[in-house]
Amino acid sequence: DLPLIDIKSVDPTIVIELRYSGRNNLIGHALYSPGTPALVRPEVAQRLAAAQLFLRRYQCGLKIWDAYRPRSVQMRLWQAAHNNDYVADPGAGAGSMHSWGVAVDATLTDAWNNPVSMPTDFDDLTPAAMWRYRGADPAIRAHLRLLQRAMASAGFYGLRTEWWHFTIADWKKYLPPGEAKLAAQAFGTRWHVLINPLPVYGLLMGWIGLVIALLLKSHHAQVATLALVLISSVLAWPVYEFGEQAYDRVQTMVDSDGQAWLDEHKDRAEDLIYIFYALAVLSAIAIAAPIKWPRSSCPIVVAVILLGAVTLGTGGYIAYAGGRIRHREFRNERPPPKKAEHEHD
Repeated sequence: DLPLIDIKSVDPTIVIELRYSGRNNLIGHALYSPGTPALVRPEVAQRLAAAQLFLRRYQCGLKIWDAYRPRSVQMRLWQAAHNNDYVADPGAGAGSMHSWGVAVDATLTDAWNNPVSMPTDFDDLTPAAMWRYRGADPAIRAHLRLLQRAMASAGFYGLRTEWWHFTIADWKKYLPPGEAKLAAQAFGTRWHVLINPLPVYGLLMGWIGLVIALLLKSHHAQVATLALVLISSVLAWPVYEFGEQAYDRVQTMVDSDGQAWLDEHKDRAEDLIYIFYALAVLSAIAIAAPIKWPRSSCPIVVAVILLGAVTLGTGGYIAYAGGRIRHREFRNERPPPKKAEHEHD
């Protein structure tokens, strides 16, 4: 059993309006019984109280739309939406963070507990509900930014597709080790960080080795270094995939300039990842072709070296933007201009 407490027992000034206790939600009818309290882990409740204290300085407050969510309710939501961008599959990985008591759905109120203008209503499963507001209303932008600042200062991060969803940053401490590992894999951040350097560093070692092997006219050395180039180029694919999975979490941890560099990093990777794939194919040909056509070895190896140099430059170009996402000390220039909305929605 999870150690859950009522949010109201820690801070009675936080407004509770559990949307799944009524009809105004994705399903269109109640999923909780009347009077259901908003339950979370004690550590989450304390952080919500800290966020509430932050907001009180701005004559605002928190309203909680959902907190702990039983897996049975999560299953019904999954059956209705069946879209992992918005509703976590309870049968995959650790399921929803709500079901572990470490996440809440929250919005903003004014000093009199009245709702304020926000990007969308709850359970709006459309691009309008994205974490980064792309509308033109300055009041909505200010309200959302205030909510995000309050929750971040209290130790929460958000979700790219739902501006109202917040999870405590150290959620892994409160899940069983096996479930935490599965959830971390779903987020993708850890694996992206671990294997991110391998394509460029491995390719650099293979490229240098291949140049030396060509000068020495060593066929065995050429095959060995071509294999390293091939493996390093193929590794670009999991790095890209884990990076896509990590985008949500990283996006909620950066400032506006970091967001611009994050989008630039993502765009560069999407546009240029195919150069790595082309190098992998050419390296495989360079290994296999000389078996039947020995004279083809030298020109193909030279082609691999040339394309490898281009690929190394491409990797550095992508990494340049990535290094500026969270490291302000590396930013010695203005952030990239914002892209048009349709390019990222």
